[in-house]
Amino acid sequence: MIYTFRLEDSVPKGRLSDEGRKFVWHEILRGRLRQGWGAPGMSLFDGTRRTLSIDEWVPRFLSSAKRLGWKGRTQRRARLRYRLLSRMTEIRPGDVMLIPNISAAGRDGIALATAIGRNGSSESSASCYDWDGSSRRNSHPLENDRRHFVTIDPFTIKEVSYQPLTVEGKLAARIRGEMRALRACILPVSNSRHRRLVRDAEALCGGKIPKTSGVRKAKVGTSGARGGHPPTREQIARGLQAEDEMLRRLQRPAGFDGLTLVADRRNSNCGYDFLCEDSAGTVEVEVKGFAPDGQLFLTENEFQRARSNKKAYRLVGFLDNGDAPPKWLARSLKGPFFQLHGLGAYETQTVTRLRVDPSLVKWDC
Repeated sequence: MIYTFRLEDSVPKGRLSDEGRKFVWHEILRGRLRQGWGAPGMSLFDGTRRTLSIDEWVPRFLSSAKRLGWKGRTQRRARLRYRLLSRMTEIRPGDVMLIPNISAAGRDGIALATAIGRNGSSESSASCYDWDGSSRRNSHPLENDRRHFVTIDPFTIKEVSYQPLTVEGKLAARIRGEMRALRACILPVSNSRHRRLVRDAEALCGGKIPKTSGVRKAKVGTSGARGGHPPTREQIARGLQAEDEMLRRLQRPAGFDGLTLVADRRNSNCGYDFLCEDSAGTVEVEVKGFAPDGQLFLTENEFQRARSNKKAYRLVGFLDNGDAPPKWLARSLKGPFFQLHGLGAYETQTVTRLRVDPSLVKWDC
């Protein structure tokens, strides 16, 4: 089944900020397709991960919206929002997401991706909806919103520019026009009512898309050696915990491992997480978290930055030993590109990732 998944309104007032859009795109590449009306207290789950009914959710939403000072806090609007958001709980592994007006460069393109169950499951009964309950800094690019998300398979992401000079670009532009009748944020596409949209989406996907959910769909993304599955939800969460732990250690009076923090660059898509200083000058630091039997994943942007900056680039890896992040062992590697390049395997999706076994890395310390 195909779902349209709009990330923002068409009017300027309803658009994401440039920083917010970049963050949302970065999250898409990490396998999380985020949606709005998702501030603390607005999860579609209760404490036991049971999906709330509309009568259970609406009072929670209204209470949170009042606390945050949101406008439009009416029963009617709240119930409408539930009906739209609850479609995320119906999405199953294999369903194809059409995401208009989003790309790495801006809004001049469409993205397609295949949903995958939480924890990387492809079982037809697996849920793809989840909730981000993490704490956020006041400077977060999404502020306190967009905590609902659908898990997608990063290896199936396909980004197509609305470029009329190419066949795919013409298809993408036509799909954008066909989606004007589907204005809601999340909508399943009817094969009978929107035949042309389905046909064009299948042309971009490169295969037939079954009409019902829970069936593994045609591969959406570009071809390339997989060599295993892309980062799972747990791996992604571990990486985020490692980044937060690195920030905590850098902010200590003595810094961390000879490094002091200059700037947090995690939302800049510049190929590293933190700009730091050591005794020799500025250092670009990329942080990864991994399990004892896990793997390191570097995006194309990250390892190209490591190649171009050589000695002024440092990789810090945190070993998740089962304890809380403050007790994780940190390993450091200066100028990591050549060693990782020789150890890793390159895998292509919308971007290329380098997959490395951390046990083979000769860490500096």
